[in-house]
Amino acid sequence: MPRLLLLLACFPLAAAATEVYRCTGPDGIGYQDTPCADARGQSVIHLADPPPVVQAAPSDVVDEEPAPPAAPAPPPTAVPAIPPPSFYLCVATDGSRYVSEDGIGRRSLVPYAMLADSGRSLAQAYGPGGIGVSAPELQHPSSIPAHADPLGASWVWVVDDCHHADAVEACAYLRNELDKVTGQLRRAFSDTEARLEQEQAELRERLRGC
Repeated sequence: MPRLLLLLACFPLAAAATEVYRCTGPDGIGYQDTPCADARGQSVIHLADPPPVVQAAPSDVVDEEPAPPAAPAPPPTAVPAIPPPSFYLCVATDGSRYVSEDGIGRRSLVPYAMLADSGRSLAQAYGPGGIGVSAPELQHPSSIPAHADPLGASWVWVVDDCHHADAVEACAYLRNELDKVTGQLRRAFSDTEARLEQEQAELRERLRGC
């Protein structure tokens, strides 16, 4: 068999033949693609035809150039933080608090006797019961002559004290006001419901920075 393979390699035409003749003679054994001269020393080897070589069809697809790397996405735009509420808190003469945007408090006309530096009580300045405090138009002339205490029976303008509230105080005040308005809204009638809803929406908007 090794000699047969060597012969086929040397004679390519024999590789395509269907039959190969093995000839035995005085010179030894030989292989050929034609019958031997001496038929007595001839034997035939049948070879199968090699399978046809399939030529690969050229591809119609043209290799595309690799796409350039995508540019890195820009970093997300930082959403600006909502600043904390900023306003002034003022204290009214009755002790209640309210908001002032410009820091100027409300003016109130109050009896001078209510002020700490008057030195007199309401009863002394406005008579028994102090009726002049709640109803100045019903006030009777003071039993004390005017020349003896001219300021005690007077009315003066008082401006409420205001200060700028820091973030913690401002947020606490707004939350407290929102709780009060929400409670009032639960018990509100139709004539005040719209106003309270507006106040509630404004308070919630200002609380967004808290």
